[in-house]
Amino acid sequence: MLHQFTKSFFILIFLGGIAYAQAPQEKPDQTISKTLISGVTETINLEFMPGNIVVGNKGVCDFVALREQKQLVLVPKQKGQTSLTILDTQGRSKLGIKISVIESDRAKIAKELQELLGDLEGINIRILGKKVLIDGEILLPKDLARIITVANQYSKDEVGIIASLSPMAQKIIADKIQEDVHKMGFKEVRVRAVNQRFIIEGEVPRGPEGPSFDRNSVIVIETAKTYVPDIFKSEAEKQIQQPEGGPPIVVNLLTIKPKPAAEPEKLIRLVVHYVELNKDYAKNFAFNWTPGIADTSQIELKQGQLTTTVTGTISSLIPKLNSAKSHGHARILESSSLIVQDKENGFFQSVTEVPISTITLSGGASQQSIQFKDIGLTMDVTPTVVGESNNIKLVTKFILSTIVSVSEQGAPSVAKHELKTTLIVASEQSAVIGGIVFNNMLTNYNKLPASIAQNQNILFNLYRSKSFQNAKSQFVVFITPQILKSASEGVEDIKRKFKIK
Repeated sequence: MLHQFTKSFFILIFLGGIAYAQAPQEKPDQTISKTLISGVTETINLEFMPGNIVVGNKGVCDFVALREQKQLVLVPKQKGQTSLTILDTQGRSKLGIKISVIESDRAKIAKELQELLGDLEGINIRILGKKVLIDGEILLPKDLARIITVANQYSKDEVGIIASLSPMAQKIIADKIQEDVHKMGFKEVRVRAVNQRFIIEGEVPRGPEGPSFDRNSVIVIETAKTYVPDIFKSEAEKQIQQPEGGPPIVVNLLTIKPKPAAEPEKLIRLVVHYVELNKDYAKNFAFNWTPGIADTSQIELKQGQLTTTVTGTISSLIPKLNSAKSHGHARILESSSLIVQDKENGFFQSVTEVPISTITLSGGASQQSIQFKDIGLTMDVTPTVVGESNNIKLVTKFILSTIVSVSEQGAPSVAKHELKTTLIVASEQSAVIGGIVFNNMLTNYNKLPASIAQNQNILFNLYRSKSFQNAKSQFVVFITPQILKSASEGVEDIKRKFKIK
């Protein structure tokens, strides 16, 4: 008996449920119609707190009630028609909806996208108007890249992306971009993420002159673009439009460092040593034969001896040979220091003006005039630093003028030696430029002066004198260039040389 009662009770509940699901007893206050696309949900905002909800066929369209938000989400499933009635918490029928579900290509696309991207966390695929939109907030950059790859398989008129990276993901990407750019040597570049934008700002060095002057800027931006999707805008675009969502934008706010002002030309100190080696060899021969008679006889008697000794010496009777030999060796060392700007000419002169008398004939009369000639050393050097190296190209010219002899009238004979060359020397290294060797030979013969010959009371007099002089001179130049950072460099050397505190 109890079993039969229980069975009858459940039958009554089931029949009552069917009656409740079919339709409410009273007519709703308002009735509207909705055409939905299969697979595309739609949210309805209500003006009252929903209570019971009655749907005719859940196989055509189902629902999700958000009572606290006073919202109802319609979930169309397949093609067909049904109705839905919403009651308030008091059981009154407030709103009736006639639903017609259709199928479209967009619904098919949305279903495909759901199958391809449904495992990604944080995304929502929905149809809005004539377009399927991928919405949501992406946590991982690789997920956004996957969404873009899938969306690119469809036409832009069919699928749009309004999903965006989360703020945390954007910051991680910005930090990674900046780290890589700094490793490339662009330490003044900063990257920050602001509202779906990666702002690339700072300064980059200027590239080579010409079309590639902004080469470094391009390198930085292309590096940033590898971390974000293919949308890219630069500062050159006057209006930067921020989309509602979708892939982030790389904004180029880089500036190119202005061309630096020309650095002052380098200074070069030239230390030049002039070495003149003199080797003089003089031989003087005087053969004097002046016989004379002088009685220096002595008779020496020695006691206890049977014999005596008689010795006599005549002075100057034997010819007298006077030979004089002298050797001279002198070394003259002179040095000079000169600071010259790179690629500029440096001139140094150390000379003595020597007066030279000249005689000219004019109208049968002679006129004497005096001209001055420079005797000494003249240096002309142009240094050039070779590129960015430590080598210096030297274009040199040296002139040496010397007096080799003087005539009976007192007019000197001047020898001029010129040395000109070009060479490359490393900074602070010395080089021997060259040498000039000249030879001066002089032989003099003398006889006995007349004043002496007349006063000599001798039997006969023979006086002959010969003077031989050989002078060799070698002129050598040592030059040492040094690149200076400023003209004041090397002051300590000068103070030390002259003992200045």
